[in-house]
Amino acid sequence: MLGNLRVTIRSLLRSPGFTAVAAGSLALGMGANSAIFSLFDQVALRPLPVAEPARLVLFHTDGQDVGWAMADNFSTVYSYPNYRDFRDRAEVFAGVAARAGASATVMEPSGAANAQVELVSGNFFEVLGVRAALGRALQPADDLTPGAHPVVALAHGYWTSRLGADRGVLGRRILVNGHPMEVIGVVERGFQGVVAGRVPDLYVPLTMKGWITPGWNAFEEVSGRWLNVLARLRPGIPRETAQAGAQVLFRAIREENLPHIRPMQPRELRDYRSRTLELLPGAQGINLLSHQWGKRLGVLMAMVGLVLLIACANLASLLMARAAARRKEIAVRLAVGGSRFDILRQLVRESLVLTVAAGLAGLVVARWAVAALVGLVPGTGTQAWISGSLNLRLFAYALAVSAAAGLLFGCAPLLQTWRVDLVSALKEQTASGGARQLARKAMVALQLALAMVLLAGAGLFARALVGLKRTDPGFRTEGVLTFALQPQLAGYEGAREEALMRGLRERLTALPGVEAVAMAGLGPFGGGRSRGSLYVEGYAAAPDEEPDADIDAVSAGFFRALGIRIVAGREFDERDDAAAAPVAIVNEALARKYFRGRNPLGMRIGNNPGLEYRIVGVARDFHFHLLRRPAEPFVYLAHAQRPPPRTVVYIRGGGPGVGQAAQAVVRETAPGMPVTDMKSLERRIEEQALFATRSIAALAAAFGFLATVLAAVGLYGVVAYSVARRSGEMGLRMALGAAPGDIYRLVFRETAALVAAGALVGFPSALLLGRVAEAYLFDVKAYDPLPPAAALLLLAVVAAVAAAAPARKAARTDPVMALRAE
Repeated sequence: MLGNLRVTIRSLLRSPGFTAVAAGSLALGMGANSAIFSLFDQVALRPLPVAEPARLVLFHTDGQDVGWAMADNFSTVYSYPNYRDFRDRAEVFAGVAARAGASATVMEPSGAANAQVELVSGNFFEVLGVRAALGRALQPADDLTPGAHPVVALAHGYWTSRLGADRGVLGRRILVNGHPMEVIGVVERGFQGVVAGRVPDLYVPLTMKGWITPGWNAFEEVSGRWLNVLARLRPGIPRETAQAGAQVLFRAIREENLPHIRPMQPRELRDYRSRTLELLPGAQGINLLSHQWGKRLGVLMAMVGLVLLIACANLASLLMARAAARRKEIAVRLAVGGSRFDILRQLVRESLVLTVAAGLAGLVVARWAVAALVGLVPGTGTQAWISGSLNLRLFAYALAVSAAAGLLFGCAPLLQTWRVDLVSALKEQTASGGARQLARKAMVALQLALAMVLLAGAGLFARALVGLKRTDPGFRTEGVLTFALQPQLAGYEGAREEALMRGLRERLTALPGVEAVAMAGLGPFGGGRSRGSLYVEGYAAAPDEEPDADIDAVSAGFFRALGIRIVAGREFDERDDAAAAPVAIVNEALARKYFRGRNPLGMRIGNNPGLEYRIVGVARDFHFHLLRRPAEPFVYLAHAQRPPPRTVVYIRGGGPGVGQAAQAVVRETAPGMPVTDMKSLERRIEEQALFATRSIAALAAAFGFLATVLAAVGLYGVVAYSVARRSGEMGLRMALGAAPGDIYRLVFRETAALVAAGALVGFPSALLLGRVAEAYLFDVKAYDPLPPAAALLLLAVVAAVAAAAPARKAARTDPVMALRAE
């Protein structure tokens, strides 16, 4: 066995160029596929690490009811009274749990720090089947009476990274937003909540919401929605059956809620009663990662699959060329008495050794690639949910496909001589077989076509990225530092909070070099969104229309600090405090849509029929969430009149040291209030609006480059082999008076024919790709010929370079030597 293996390895090493190119092509294809699929599996396919995740369902309702809603994800949120009714009255479920995300200030050994809190129902861990690694998890008895259960369970990651895995923390009281809460346990390792992309630090009972979100309790409000609801199906009950039963309860609960909701207009009441409950599969929880990255990674999966296909086609082309070259060798071995089965075993061993070598190299490529990809992902929440581990299932699949291709084409020499007359095979000198040569050329044409599609795709992503970067956000981004504060979590409320924020603005403005300081609840590209119903004085909504608008609270000087022009009226100033009449500023998009030629200044708007806000200004439109979408109706409220739970501070100017100086000001003004998420406004826009497209464009370009290299290698192999097999013809042509330039033209004409054959398939395929990409990419037009044309031009240049060396060798053929060999 070892002797046969040594013979096989020596046989491959006698052709180092072939072995390196074949194994390298497969390694790159398998490695790239395994890396991308490993990420795709973790982002879009991996279930929660809980008991029987397939029995979990998520509650979902389309549309938006009257009232307000706050959430840290895209999933539907419900009020606490509604959740309680589901929990106590739904008989089709084994249990119904709820959660909501929040932030808190925790006093740690190193000082005050911000922590991510998961407000959960007492049965949350019981419904999921998650246990404690230390102590106990929260239980229903911990969640009975509002404000009466000051207990907390620690996430395993928080316990190890921030508290040093101190087992003595059990039973200890820690200060959360200034309140002592007893640590009752540490959640088991590996469980990171049910929102993929958000990593909790603390788990706190829902009934302690007043301590976690001071100033925003609304615990018993039927029209205040803030809870994601999930449930576990009873054994043997399918999701469809449970949905039918839950729907009856859902309608009954909504009818019972009507007396506790403000009076609705006929259209609102009709929409309210028409909404239905849908139970979505909950095995993956609330998958923010899939929502943000799933489609993009799906595109990359398709692209990297084409790379593997090109690699396999390249292997097939190389093995067929090697098979033709070994046809006479096999005939000789058979003529001297060799066994066909012995030769078959040798060829099989060679193919398997080649594939295993490619697999080992591909494993190295895949590990490096997935680690690099994970390192590029922004945000600690996302990084914690994905890892550098490989998906070995796909790697094994790619290895099997490659091995099958290697076995099929590696055994071609024996198959070609199985029924051939050996005398004819031994006499064969030059012919390589028209059908076999055609098959090799078809493989190369296929590689060129696929490479053209990948290059065109990379061009589309690059065009989208350039379009995004050229888009004017509508405000000045340079020289602005941002950071976040949560004064309510540090005990500042009402007049104290207003005085604190005013004092901070004054002290920060006084820093050397600072031009302006402003504050906002979310701010542009802050990663969050607040949207609500809108009522406009004098505007009659259509029967099927639900007027709404985005909402943010901004301080005096906000528009001036960001360079946003007020086109009518005024911006907020110091007189717009908590004691003044409520005022608002709207953007141009809202004025165009809801006022239609009327002057909005002095008019009233609101998120209920009371119309509590008077419009004092109209601001220029700017991009608030995404660069790729036009501005939508927006309402800006005065920060002092409606202080948000989290405030983003904007400092223009001050130079490189302004961050440290600002932190010192905050420490002196409000000890114990952490400064979080400090970064430049340009970086914030890069992370929120450009990172995904930039990453996909870079990966698409890398895959296009890889495909081009593989296609060039395949083309070089076919042209070089064709020139070598036609050396006698080349010598005869030159003996009859052909010049070297004629030989060059002959070789390049054959190369051009291969490129043209690839273009016949690749060009229309690339055009169709543009049609599909139009719906997903910014500034991309359907059937745009420029990316495919650019890809074709690049491939033509690469093909010319690949054919240059064989053409030069053919042009230097000695006619006498070539004819003598014939």
